[in-house]
Amino acid sequence: MWTETDRAKATLYRAWKNQECPNCHTRPSDWENDPDYRVADIGHCEGCARLEEMRDQVQNPAKGTYIGLYPKAVVEARLDAEEE
Repeated sequence: MWTETDRAKATLYRAWKNQECPNCHTRPSDWENDPDYRVADIGHCEGCARLEEMRDQVQNPAKGTYIGLYPKAVVEARLDAEEE
């Protein structure tokens, strides 16, 4: 059971999170004192590359279709089950 203090903290946390940009995960207040709070950089993530590859393969996905990263054994088990 949540105490009144816990509920107040959760409400404040939710309000704080709602200020966050869904793309870059910063808030306007992050930039107020330091215009160089973050700098853009280029990186590579193999997981993101695999997700993009799969998105490129899926033609006209049905609404609600999602693509995720899962352990290989989990995907293989699902595919085996679908073949049965």
